Amino acid sequence: MVDLKKDVWAVADTLRGVYARNKAGDVILPMTILRRLECVMAPHRAQVAAIIAQQPNETLRVKMIKSFTGGVKFYNTTKHTLASVYDSGDDMADNLLEYVRGFSTDIDVFANFHLPQHIERMRKGGILATIVRQFRDLACAFHLWRRPDLDRKSESAL
Repeated sequence: MVDLKKDVWAVADTLRGVYARNKAGDVILPMTILRRLECVMAPHRAQVAAIIAQQPNETLRVKMIKSFTGGVKFYNTTKHTLASVYDSGDDMADNLLEYVRGFSTDIDVFANFHLPQHIERMRKGGILATIVRQFRDLACAFHLWRRPDLDRKSESAL
């Protein structure tokens, strides 16, 4: 059984010492978004990579990807995943930066959260590998990421 709340608290515990308790969200939010985006891309990753390789025009590329994936209009131009980043050893920080910077231009959340600076801070604090592993291991089962009480409210509003 997956317990997202427990997993997020485990990340917060890992961040302690390198980050003040009230600053853990500065890492948890963008890393959670990264994992969620990765999970959304996973089923179509190979096909989207082929589209990226053959279509240099970004507008056409997005249209092709959106058509192929049933509405997903973002992509990543790298071969990286959190698993491959974790497995990259000494190159982990560089590969995570490359992965984050490889998202399509409409994904600007990582810059807004200053994730590149946090990656360096976690590397210097000796916790980067643990944080990457913890997010790599989060389940991709989206129904576990939802709040049923909010889903019921939004359904009743329809």
